[in-house]
Amino acid sequence: MCGFGGEAFHVCSYLCLQVYCWHAMPGYWGGVSLEAPAMAPLSPFLHLPKPSPFLREIEPSMLWDPSFLGGVGALRPEKALGMYQV
Repeated sequence: MCGFGGEAFHVCSYLCLQVYCWHAMPGYWGGVSLEAPAMAPLSPFLHLPKPSPFLREIEPSMLWDPSFLGGVGALRPEKALGMYQV
């Protein structure tokens, strides 16, 4: 098993029962690559965030955040588990 899933399995076999992971996928990283050949089977797409008027009011800096301006590479939920097998 390779990728993050393989690493989590390896760690759990020695140390723990569960692994939790947080990553700012829609943040500064920019999401999944739209151009990487390994990601092609997962059909990544560019998602442009649409913050609500309320969120824009209380967090105006969001309007010039890189993820808002350029979008993020995303996957459909039914394809997301495949990301850990790449």
